[in-house]
Order: sequence, then C-alpha cells, then structure tokens
Amino acid sequence: MTEKEAADFAKDPEAKTMLAMRTWDERAKVVGLVIPPPLNTFDSYAAMMSKGLRSSLWVDRTFLAPEKIISDEQIRSFQDEGYIVLENWLTEAEKDVLSEYADFVTNLPSCSKNGPFHTYESIEGKKCLSRTEGFAHMEDEWNLGKFLMSGRLKQIIKRLRGGREVVLLKDKINYKFKGGSGGYRPHQDLYYSLKEDRTSGKLEQVRMLEDWEANVCMIAVDEMTVSNGCPHLAPKMHSKGWLQYDDMLSAPLKNIRVEDKKTKDSMQWKSVEVNARAV
Repeated sequence: MTEKEAADFAKDPEAKTMLAMRTWDERAKVVGLVIPPPLNTFDSYAAMMSKGLRSSLWVDRTFLAPEKIISDEQIRSFQDEGYIVLENWLTEAEKDVLSEYADFVTNLPSCSKNGPFHTYESIEGKKCLSRTEGFAHMEDEWNLGKFLMSGRLKQIIKRLRGGREVVLLKDKINYKFKGGSGGYRPHQDLYYSLKEDRTSGKLEQVRMLEDWEANVCMIAVDEMTVSNGCPHLAPKMHSKGWLQYDDMLSAPLKNIRVEDKKTKDSMQWKSVEVNARAV
C-alpha cells in the first residue's frame, strides 16, 4: 500500500472497524481447532450475519467526493426543472429491505405525543391506513430512520442547495389502496410544527414561516405509474416561489391550492413514472 493509499484508507469512517476485523481474522486461524456444536454449523451464525449485514445498510457516504453523491449535470437539471429522478441511487441490498421497513412502520403503535401518527380512511366500509407520519426517530434494525434524518439523503439535498445545511422537517409514508382516495387538486404543500398549549397540554399545529425553502424527497417503495397514481409535477414552477392563497385555505392541514385559472392554465404538467425504489 502506498502512502497515498494509506491516507485514503484512513479517511474511511469504517477504517478502524476494518482493521479490527483483519486482526480478529488472523487470530482465528488456529489449525485443527475443534468447534463444539451447535456453533460448528453455518446456520448457527446465519442470524448474526444477517443482522450485521443489515446494520451496514444506508451507511454514510461523507468520505466520497461530492460529485460521487450527485453530479453537476444532475444539479443543473434540478435547478432548471425543479426536480430530478435517481433510478439507481439505492444499493440492491437497500432496495430489498425497503418494503420490510415500510411494513415495520405500518405496524408501529400510534403515539399521540411523539409519533408515529397513523391516519385512516374508509374504503368500502373497511378502516384502512391512509398515511403514517413521525416515525424516523424510531429505532429499527435497518438503520433506515437514521438514513432519513442524516446520511446520504441529507448529503444529496445539501449538495442540491449549494452546500447549505438542511434538517428533516417531516417524514411520511403514503399508502394507496385500491378504492382509496384518488389524489389531490394542483397544490403546494404548506408545513406545520407541533406546539404544546401550556394550559390544556394539547398539541396545536402552527404554520411555518412562508419564506422557508422546502425540498420534498419521495422514495418509491413500489413502482409508480399513471394507472396507480404517480406524481404529476409542473416543471419550472419552483422558480415562481410560493403561490398565492386566500385566508380560507391557510387554515391548518390545508395546502396552497392553485385556484387562479391563469396560473393553472400556464402550467405544463408532467406525469413522473418511476421504478420501485427510485428516489
């Protein structure tokens, strides 16, 4: 290993762990060592190996050069169109456990104060999940919650924003069941924080400042097509800032709806179909 290779290796956040594993590997080379059952079979280590592999998912990529996280060409496209689609940004292993994590979140018990929060809708008389919010802080065996709050997801948004720091404002899983709610009119999302009333102790929604810049990241758990409800975007509208809205629509849980006919007619809508696990 050259001096440069050694210096590059030392920058890897897992360098100490890799050196430790090499040391353990060398110490394990004992000729003729007899391993008593049940530790002498592969199956006895399978669960431990699986857990170890899963814990390595969604790892940070801060040691990579910025252009390895997202290219200059992709940044220019984002700045021009207002969105980008990354089809192969997740590793194959990460793609494989994404559905498992979604199922994990679905089955979490609701917590009225800290989350997660489950919202339901009625479909053919049956109570079904509509969305789940406030779950990223929950500990999970895949470390996906940490990925949502930091990791590569934060790095990519930071790079798209010219190096400015970012924080996760809201995390949500939308469920789309056959016969469920069929979408929304053209709108911009408004964002709220939860504030506890000192007298009643109840949580109230408070609208965020209107000059905030919000970036929305969608990860497709399943394939998204026109037939099953993919996003429909209006490219280049991000350059116009926040659209106008009236007092009626500024109430909690309302979004900025595009009600002005001239504005609506000027939009060129695009159906953004993506493969499963795309970002």
